[in-house]
Amino acid sequence: MRLTAQQRKDYENHLARAERLHNTGDLSGALKAYREALKLADDQQQTAIKGQIDELHDMLTFVSSVDDENAARNSFAPLDWLKDHLQTLLLSGVVVASALLLLLIVPPLLQGGPGSQGSPPPLSEEDLADTYARGDNSAPLTELKGNLDPADRQYVKEADSRMRLSVPAEILEPYPSKYVIEDQAPISETPGGSVLEKLPRNQQVLLIGKTPAANWLRIRLADRRMAWIPARMLADEPYKTPAEIDAEIKASMGGQYWQLLVHGREFPFSYFLRVNAPDAASAHAAVVAGYQAYASRQLLRMINRYSHRQIKTIAVEAASFTGGSPERLDVNLSLYSQTNSRSSRQPLGQQQVTLVRGPNTGRYLMQVPLEGM
Repeated sequence: MRLTAQQRKDYENHLARAERLHNTGDLSGALKAYREALKLADDQQQTAIKGQIDELHDMLTFVSSVDDENAARNSFAPLDWLKDHLQTLLLSGVVVASALLLLLIVPPLLQGGPGSQGSPPPLSEEDLADTYARGDNSAPLTELKGNLDPADRQYVKEADSRMRLSVPAEILEPYPSKYVIEDQAPISETPGGSVLEKLPRNQQVLLIGKTPAANWLRIRLADRRMAWIPARMLADEPYKTPAEIDAEIKASMGGQYWQLLVHGREFPFSYFLRVNAPDAASAHAAVVAGYQAYASRQLLRMINRYSHRQIKTIAVEAASFTGGSPERLDVNLSLYSQTNSRSSRQPLGQQQVTLVRGPNTGRYLMQVPLEGM
């Protein structure tokens, strides 16, 4: 069959395209191009092209088999994996079961071992000791006024020898403890009855009942006897004399009538001077001593931190106490600085503080911020 010029050109193009696709690895495209060229080839050319087509068929078959093998290798077979790891899974299960068994068996053995005493016997109410707590109204609180942050407001406890008695509306067990505040307080079998005996001051009793008017209270003594006592002879706390109260306040402030309080977690800190003295003379001396302690340490350190002229000592002086027990005690302080032992003292500043006499206790109270002079 003779080909026209156009057919020969198409034949050559198909052959060239088939060879190009074959070289680039596109076997399917090359196979299609060879088949198009086969339609235009003569007998001799058809034999050569058919050989190329058969070769491409073999290559495509090989590639397909390789892909199927890879897909089978990469696919997950649960049964095969289970067969391969069955022994490992069984061993892991045995270990976990053994651990759980130990957790269930060992704690009871430890609790019931030789060193165990078993569960303790239940406690009765008679075995439990009474607990005592200071009531909310056990002592008045006097709020100090000043330029203080409301969230950081300071309070000074004003204690005195006046006793308070709180009687609940309904008395339930455990019975509240009370204290006898009268020496030789009489008790009777009935309210207002004949006197059975007299109790010493500060003896502790249990309040178990009251009359409707709450003027007589029924108490239980340490020997479990019941009796009645006038309500005015009991209080929530033991009786303390003014001297005992003064000693307690003085001990809480470090053995003196003044105390420096520090507020804040980092520099600069806030300092307060607290004074709680029984009389005006002690209050005057406490103010001078407290300011001297503050000035010789905190104030001196603060001044030397920011001043180019270093100060060695600061002295605090006040006018002598004139006596008396005024309702308001004003203390005028003068501060003097000295750079070295040979230099003369220089005035550093002045400060006036005021102490107020408590209306109930007669003690002089003060708590003021120390902000320098």
